[in-house]
Amino acid sequence: MAMTIKTATLLAACFAASALAVRPATAQTDTVSATAAAPATPAAAATPAAAPAARPRRNRNEILRADMVEKGARNVYDGIRMLHAAWLRPSRSLSSSTQQNPVVAVIRDGSLAGGTGILRDMSVDAVARVEYVEPSDAVQRYGTQAAGGAIVVYTGG
Repeated sequence: MAMTIKTATLLAACFAASALAVRPATAQTDTVSATAAAPATPAAAATPAAAPAARPRRNRNEILRADMVEKGARNVYDGIRMLHAAWLRPSRSLSSSTQQNPVVAVIRDGSLAGGTGILRDMSVDAVARVEYVEPSDAVQRYGTQAAGGAIVVYTGG
């Protein structure tokens, strides 16, 4: 019986497809029994429900009202002191070129409010977020009065 090339190719393709589709019965049984035999660990089952919702990664130079409330801050100064105390100390990186004694400027809703002492008079409830600006950027944005850096307070929601 002579086979044509077309028939031989078709037969080979069918044989190859059937060999791939059929798995041995022992492999199916082993997989099912291994899955059924392995008990779920309590930690693995509880992890999704027990894990707290992960906070999105934020700017490290930003404090939100919720962060200050969580720490129990009475005013914005206390909130910054508890969360990022270094922001309250002037950086001297620009002191030789701008001022002898640089200060950290407080900018409230876009205008200069004063030094860090003014933060003691600001209620945490009145603030949406607080941002720290490095001295080099602060001088470019707010002038030489911010040579030690700037704390920008946003009161809008």
